[in-house]
Amino acid sequence: MRGSVLKIGDLVECFRQCTDRRVVRGMVVGFNEKGEGGKEFVHVLCEGEVHVFMDFDIKVINPGKKG
Repeated sequence: MRGSVLKIGDLVECFRQCTDRRVVRGMVVGFNEKGEGGKEFVHVLCEGEVHVFMDFDIKVINPGKKG
């Protein structure tokens, strides 16, 4: 997802490479702090848990509403 701006509330598809190599869907709920990877580490709520993905493993399905 490099070059694109992810934001909290975006509905995304994530590729789980490390576990079972499947695609899951969820909502962006946060990012790492600056100095800890920043927006490259994306926190996504999917299947009732928050998982951390690298931004290149994520595709935006539906952008969150501007508020």
